[in-house]
Amino acid sequence: FKFDDLVDGSAVCHNVDGVAVAIVRIGYDVHAIDDLCSHANVSLSGGDVWPGACTLECPKHGSAFSPQKRKKSWG
Repeated sequence: FKFDDLVDGSAVCHNVDGVAVAIVRIGYDVHAIDDLCSHANVSLSGGDVWPGACTLECPKHGSAFSPQKRKKSWG
């Protein structure tokens, strides 16, 4: 995919060598994080992106994950 294909403030799932990765675009920055929620076993790329906090929210239980830090932020 190309940068212009990524919608600002959104996440998409992309397969990288057999691993599902959430690609998150916030402004001109692109981040990547494991697409699988560590708690709920669901795709994070289906959740909301919060650009101000640079977090991706699990659509099942609301925990937020930071693609910048590649870890859970809260919840």
